[in-house]
Amino acid sequence: DIRKATFAEYRDWVIINFLLNCGSRAATVRAIQIRDVDLDGGMVFYRHTKNRKAQVIPLCSAMVAILREYLRHRGGEAADYLFCTETGSQLTENGLRQSIARYNTRRGVQKTSIHLFRHTFARKYLIDCGGDAFTLQKLLGHSTLAMTKHYLSCEEYVSDNMFVVPAEGYRFITCEFEFENVGTSDEYISSFNFDCYADGMNCKGTYIRDDDLSATLSAGRKTKGTVTFEVPIDAEVIEVEYLSNYWTSNRVVFTAK
Repeated sequence: DIRKATFAEYRDWVIINFLLNCGSRAATVRAIQIRDVDLDGGMVFYRHTKNRKAQVIPLCSAMVAILREYLRHRGGEAADYLFCTETGSQLTENGLRQSIARYNTRRGVQKTSIHLFRHTFARKYLIDCGGDAFTLQKLLGHSTLAMTKHYLSCEEYVSDNMFVVPAEGYRFITCEFEFENVGTSDEYISSFNFDCYADGMNCKGTYIRDDDLSATLSAGRKTKGTVTFEVPIDAEVIEVEYLSNYWTSNRVVFTAK
């Protein structure tokens, strides 16, 4: 209820909705000015991004309505920051982090990292909206990849080695990928660049097959192989992240139900 909430509580609720709609980074959220929001066009313009490239991100109709109502209460000039403090100044990085953490913990949410909203956004985009990894990469502001990555399959793996068995309540899941180097320089692929999450929980990798993805690809070359993880038997959604750039921590997320 807006009438009972403080401005800070109301603002934090709007920010959380914005993070879920756009998957933006904390620094980007802090830098958005009122003039960067085009409610009639249903989009927001990012001036401050990690890769220093301007972005235009679409807003869903529900988010447009939320921001329209928020701006009616917030007021301000075009050059003012969209999400500000109660005195109208720009939120600090720590201030934003603490505000969202406080808002979440008061409502029983224990995981309060702002970056987790990017994971939720990515997951919803891929699963609920049927989006693809490369469009998601653009929405998240990741740099263009020099590699194309094709997710081929995800299935249960049963080892024929009696000494290689999953822990009780777990099973092995093997995902097959194909990589092609579409750049002009060599690219290194490694199984260690993959992370796996089962319903949001990090799972450990296993190296029990002889077709693990590890190769150095020259321009135009392809390779195909698998990565295997130990996941809970009752897991419903498996997400595999590939770290495509050590320096920028860019990742591509593949999801399987």
